[in-house]
Amino acid sequence: SVAAATSAAQAVNLGQFVSSLAMPGYIKLPGGLIVQWAEGPVDPANVTEPSYTVSWPQPFPTACLGAMVSMSIGAATGAADWWYQTVGSPTTTGVTVIRQYPSVGSGSTTSQATVLGFGY
Repeated sequence: SVAAATSAAQAVNLGQFVSSLAMPGYIKLPGGLIVQWAEGPVDPANVTEPSYTVSWPQPFPTACLGAMVSMSIGAATGAADWWYQTVGSPTTTGVTVIRQYPSVGSGSTTSQATVLGFGY
């Protein structure tokens, strides 16, 4: 058992880092910063622009300061020129994302949003 470090010269107790490294997952760092990640549902292979809220694995106790979104596609194809973006500000419980579709391409593969949020 190691006590929590109170100065730079002391050891850090790794038990201070509460985490779930699965998908979805999170890590709570000493000092209060929380980083979380989650995935949205798999969106169909079509030319729609679905939007939905992706929930954080654990609500942020005080605030979610920001969120970033990336995407994966079901197959490598030049006919799926899509992207996701966040809509509005993230909340303590989740973030809304939307798949954006340009006027070119056929929507010939599925896609999925992955979000990363940070707060305290």
